[in-house]
Amino acid sequence: MLRKIVPKTFNNVGLFGRVRRSETKETFKQVAGLLSNMGLSYCLDKALLEQVDFTPMAAASQADMAKSVDLAIVVGGDGSLLRATKAVVDHDVPLIGINRGRFGFLADIAPDKVAEILPAMLEGHYQEESRFLLELELPGDQSKQHALNDIVLMSGDTAHMTEFEVYVDGVFMCSEHSDGMIVATPTGSTAYALSGGGPIIHPASNAVVLVPMFSHTLNSRPVVLSADSEVRFKVGSGIDAKPCVSCDGERVASLSAGETIIIRRKSQKVRLLHPQGYEYFNNLGKKLNWGRRLIDTP
Repeated sequence: MLRKIVPKTFNNVGLFGRVRRSETKETFKQVAGLLSNMGLSYCLDKALLEQVDFTPMAAASQADMAKSVDLAIVVGGDGSLLRATKAVVDHDVPLIGINRGRFGFLADIAPDKVAEILPAMLEGHYQEESRFLLELELPGDQSKQHALNDIVLMSGDTAHMTEFEVYVDGVFMCSEHSDGMIVATPTGSTAYALSGGGPIIHPASNAVVLVPMFSHTLNSRPVVLSADSEVRFKVGSGIDAKPCVSCDGERVASLSAGETIIIRRKSQKVRLLHPQGYEYFNNLGKKLNWGRRLIDTP
C-alpha cells in the first residue's frame, strides 16, 4: 500500500545484490561513489567483496548489515531483492531496487537513471509502499521461513504428480492430484502464479491466491482467499516420491507422506521505496504489456 509519510533521509546504507556481469560491477561502483559524495556511510555485503572492483567503506554479512543500516539498496534483479528482503524484513529496513536483472518488476530504477533518481530518493523524495509476506511452518522445525512472492508445494525431483489435501482455517477445501500448488501474495501474483494462470491482484489487496499446477482434473481452478486465512497442505499417503517446498524459488524442505505444512501471513511487512511518480498500473504496462495494444493500429 502506497502511503504518505514524512520524508526521511538516511545515514547508513547497506549495499545488497548479485554480480553477474561487468555492467553490474559498474552500477555498484557508481552507487558507492554517489553515497560517498553525499557524505553517507555505507556497507557492502561481504560476499561481494571479491566480485567488485572498488574498496568499500565497510563490509559485513547481510545479517549484520540488517541490524545496523537504515536503508538497503539492492543492485540486481527481482531475485536479488527477494533475497535482501529476507535479510532485512525483521529489522524494518526499507529497500530501494536498482534493476540489473532481466525483468525488474520490483527493482524499478533503471541503471541509466541512477544518477538522476537515487540522490533525490536519498534526500527523502520517494514514495513508500508496504507489502506483506507469507510465513511457512514446517513439521518439526521451530524456525519459520518466509516469502514475499510465493510458497510452492511441488512434486519434487521426479516427473510424477503428487497428492495432497488443502485446508483453509481448519476446514477441508479440496484434494489435489497435480504437480503442486502455488500460494502467492499480491506481490507474487505477477510472478510464478501468473504463469500458472492465476489472477493479477493489486498489492494493496488483503488477499492471497492458491494456484493449482497441472491438476489431473477439469474443475481445479485458482482460488482467492483472505490474507488472514491459514492454509494447510497435508501430503497424501500414496505418494511415490517426496514433494518439496520452496519459498520465493528457493527449495527449503522435502516432505514425507502424511506430513503437514502451514502457511499464514507474516506479521512484519517489507517497506519498498519507489521514485516519485511511481504508479503500479504503469509498471504493469511497461513490464507485462498490460492494457497495451498487441498490434499497433494507424
